[in-house]
Amino acid sequence: STVFFRSRLGVWVGLLAFVSGLVACSVSPDLVDGAGTIEVNVTADGNGDLYDVDFDAIGSGASDPKVVAFNNVGLGDSTGTTNTGLVTGQNMTFAVTNDLDVGFEGTGDLTVSADGDLTAKSLSIGAQSTGTGLVTVTGAGSTVNVTNVIYVGESGAGDLDISSGAVVNAGSTHVGLNDNSSGEIIVDNATLNVTNSLGGLTLGLSGNGYGGLEIASAGVVSVSGTTEVVNGTIGFGAGD
Repeated sequence: STVFFRSRLGVWVGLLAFVSGLVACSVSPDLVDGAGTIEVNVTADGNGDLYDVDFDAIGSGASDPKVVAFNNVGLGDSTGTTNTGLVTGQNMTFAVTNDLDVGFEGTGDLTVSADGDLTAKSLSIGAQSTGTGLVTVTGAGSTVNVTNVIYVGESGAGDLDISSGAVVNAGSTHVGLNDNSSGEIIVDNATLNVTNSLGGLTLGLSGNGYGGLEIASAGVVSVSGTTEVVNGTIGFGAGD
């Protein structure tokens, strides 16, 4: 079956979803208006974009691996929109070939939990000045792997919460990147690895952008490159 998603430029892009056995892909009828929820429970060959749409990507166990792939994904992509996303369950991989924006111009909320796996080339949480984003990664076995860079408050407001044994890997990480932005990362009994020695970790890089990092309850932050605090703080707490 072919499911269509709206790109940021208004171009219709097809996603060919291969459905086998009793596995089903259900799409809300008002998906094209950016107001529906896609229940992703299939192995998909993703060559499309997903913008301004809620989604739940739910795995069903070790014996039934699933991969859902898109070129670009935006939760809260347009001004005034609010979207949520969920990636959860053993052997569920949600793969974004290029850019994942959580709160591009609107509001986005993304959770990765219970062995869910998310991969992307880049991740921006609170991308534009009107954007507000939250990404929560929680639970042992839950992972986020970003090849290039994670922005937490690129030009807007962003939060990245990593907890309870989850792991986030990124090439480089910038928190509170641009003027008037704000971002915070909380690592609570979890791990953040910044692996690119040329990128490193920066807090509050430009103008009055602010970046915070809180490490709590045996949280681990490993940075291969430089850690630069321009306008921000690094705190150590007891966690929740």
